[in-house]
Amino acid sequence: MVCSNFIAGYFANKNNTKTIIGILIFSTIAFSLSFFMMHSIYTAVVALFLIGITVMGLIAPLQTRLMDVAGNAQSLAASLNHSAFNFANALGAFLGGLTLEHNLGWLSPFGVGILLSLGGLLMFFIPLKIEKLNSSS
Repeated sequence: MVCSNFIAGYFANKNNTKTIIGILIFSTIAFSLSFFMMHSIYTAVVALFLIGITVMGLIAPLQTRLMDVAGNAQSLAASLNHSAFNFANALGAFLGGLTLEHNLGWLSPFGVGILLSLGGLLMFFIPLKIEKLNSSS
């Protein structure tokens, strides 16, 4: 968590939006690599570190983004951000558990991580597109 905040903070200071996009892409890659890295204890540790560093690195840049766009509702935005992370954590655990319950294999929760990372990336592009449309008109 400490490593990810230092790394993400460095890049967020340069370009916060690109940092968030990069983290979501990198988390998708980290979840994808995990399929191939879980068969050895040494590579599994590396894979889990990569997942942790990407997912935890998203928190500060996303919070900064929300503070930038929230205007006078920064307290509300902060609480909604925290609620969204709690919901995402519960959703990931629930969906990962469903894959295990349906005997899709012990690596199947990583597939859920891939899909949720891609879903987050897609959902992040929606307000960016709206901002672009509003600024051009």
